This record gives sequence, C-alpha cells and structure tokens, in this order.
Amino acid sequence: MIVNAIPNRLPAETRRRKAKFPLPAAIASGPGLRYNALMTIAAAFDTHRFIQSLIKSGFTEQQAEALAYEQVSLLNSNLVTAEDLEKSRLATEQRMVEIRHATEVQIAELRSFTEAQVAESRNSAESQIAESRNSTEARIAESRNSAEARIAEVKAEVERTRLATEAQIAELRSSTEAQIAEHRRATEAQIAEVKAEVERARLATEAQIAEHRRATEAQIAEVKAEVEKTRLATEAQISELRHSSAEEMAKHRQESAAEMAKHRQE
Repeated sequence: MIVNAIPNRLPAETRRRKAKFPLPAAIASGPGLRYNALMTIAAAFDTHRFIQSLIKSGFTEQQAEALAYEQVSLLNSNLVTAEDLEKSRLATEQRMVEIRHATEVQIAELRSFTEAQVAESRNSAESQIAESRNSTEARIAESRNSAEARIAEVKAEVERTRLATEAQIAELRSSTEAQIAEHRRATEAQIAEVKAEVERARLATEAQIAEHRRATEAQIAEVKAEVEKTRLATEAQISELRHSSAEEMAKHRQESAAEMAKHRQE
C-alpha cells in the first residue's frame, strides 16, 4: 500500500476532537493537520500501517500522523548527509514534544470539562435525593398516622371483645354450676331409688346399680363435652372451672360408690 492509496479525509474521531478541543496555534499548522500533504507524496511507503503501528505502541493519532509526515519527508528528500539527518531528527523530536504538550493541554481541558459535568450531575442528583427524601418522609408520616388510628380502633375492638368474653364466662360459670347442682339432685334421687331396690332384691339392685353407673358416666361425659366447647375462648377460666367440676363429680362418685358398696354389703 502506498501513500496515494490513503483516503483523502481525517478519521471521524479526529474531526470530533478537533471540533470540541481545537489545537493551539503553534500546532495547528503542524504536519498532524496537513494530512492532505501526505496524499501527494509519491513515495512507496505504507503510511497507514506505519501510523497504526505507532498508535498500537502508545502514540496518539496526531503524534503518529506527525511522525508519518516526517518519515515521508525524509524518504523523499535528496539531502542524505548525516548533518541533515540529525537536523531532521531533532526537528521531529521537537515536533513530538510540541504535540505531546498540546495533547496534555487538551487532556487538562477535558478533565476540567468532565469534572464540571460531574459536579453538575452530583448537585442535580443531591437535589433529586432531597426531594425524594422529603416525599418519602411525608408518606411515612401519613402511613404512621393511619397505622396509629388503626391500632386505636383495634385496641377498642379488643377491649369490647374482652368485656363480652368475661360476660360469657360468668354466664357459663353460672350455667355450669346450675347443671352440677341439678345433676347432684338427680344422682341423689337415683341413689335413694337404688337403696329401695336393694332392700327388695339384691340381684335387681345390682342390675339397677350398673345401669345407674352407665347413666351417670354418660351425663358426666356430656358435661365434660359442654365444658370442652368453651375452653378455646377462655382456657384458663374454664380449666379452673372444669377442675372444680371434676373434683365435685369425683367426690360425688366416691360417695355414691361408697354408699352403693355399703348397701351391697348389707
């Protein structure tokens, strides 16, 4: 590939950088910007490959173009003395120093521009965060007030439920005590009947005693089932009441058993 085959235009990225960050006047007329001059040099030198090699080695695109220009100029020059070559080398090094300085200036300007944009973005973000925080705090306060009102309603409902439960417990206790008293009276009547039957006939009395025992146990089971239904709502109170009822029933059963045993012995 020869110099004449290179496209007659600068790369798009180079044009964008030139538009946003123009070079100083000292470099604006340098070989890096006289790209068209390279197009007219009839030297069999692959400047494109030379520029790409320099870029890969760490040179910027402008530095690589400047070095390519100097290299082509040297190749097409008829002056081949050592002194001229040394002058050309020194001129090239000087141009590289100037280009590097210009690049550093551009980097500093780009850094300042970037820092300004970052600062502006940070201020905007902080403002948005502050607005979002205020909005969030307002929503939290509103939610807290709503929750407190709901908690007050729930507390009132719990208090009403507690009072209603206590009333039901008192009613249940009264009803249970009445049932126990009624059961006691019925049991005493049955015991009296058993006593009379024992006097008439032992065998008949034993059968009646067995039947009475089964009836009594069925009634006790019914009372226990009734007490069990109310246990979930007022477990502590009903447990105490059931314990009291069980003791009463056990005592009565023992008395009945003792009485029956006594009659059986007679």
